[in-house]
Amino acid sequence: MADPISDFFEDLSQRKHDPRLSHVTATVRFDIVDGRQTDSWRLVVRDGQLEVEPGDGAADATVTAERTVFEGLVSGTVNAMAALLRGELLLEGNANLIVSVQRLFPGPPGGRSPRTIPAKAGASS
Repeated sequence: MADPISDFFEDLSQRKHDPRLSHVTATVRFDIVDGRQTDSWRLVVRDGQLEVEPGDGAADATVTAERTVFEGLVSGTVNAMAALLRGELLLEGNANLIVSVQRLFPGPPGGRSPRTIPAKAGASS
């Protein structure tokens, strides 16, 4: 059975670079809680270059979530900022990183990027 969380981090690892994070240099640890077990992943970003590794360790920010919440993040059915405000995500460290890292999670299924929505007639750019 496929694990959406492992698949998400594997995809990030394969990407190697994300231009949306070209201004970010930081390490973010994700602690995913499933009952008594916690799985950790570290994301190291250096000017948009991505390195992903399983395991815990020092980080500029740590994001902690129940497995079901994190599965929602990686599937696009849960928004990271909304989950943070609801207390479903816990953040320790540099709070600004959640805004940047949120860009790595997919949008809602069937949603469209603002860049793909045609401008209204008569609207100026």
